[in-house]
Amino acid sequence: MKAFLVERNHLWLALKTFPVTMEALMPFYSLWRWTVQLSHIIRGKGATAQFVRDVSPAKIAFALLNAYISAIKGLPLILEKRRDIQKKRVVTNREVRNWFKKYRLSATEVVND
Repeated sequence: MKAFLVERNHLWLALKTFPVTMEALMPFYSLWRWTVQLSHIIRGKGATAQFVRDVSPAKIAFALLNAYISAIKGLPLILEKRRDIQKKRVVTNREVRNWFKKYRLSATEVVND
C-alpha cells in the first residue's frame, strides 16, 4: 500500500503543481530513479533492498502498476485541481524550475536511507 500511495501521490503532486516543461521530463526521471533502485536491490543496499526483502518484487510491481492506473483514473479531478492551483500561483514557472535546480536531489539521494 505504501509503494502504491507514494507513487500515485508523487504523480498527482507533479501534475497539479509542476510547470508543464518539467512534467514532460518526469518519465525520464522516474526511469532513472527506478534504475537506481534496481541497482540498490541487486547490491542489497539501503531501504529499497530491505523493502524488497520484506515484500515480494511481484507485489511491488503490481502496486506500481496500480498506482499508475489509479493516477490515470483520477486525472480529470487532478487537472481540475491544477487549473485552480495555477490560477492562484504567485511564482513563475522559471522560479519553480530554479528552485529545483538549486535544491535538487539526485536519484541516488532520493532512494538512499
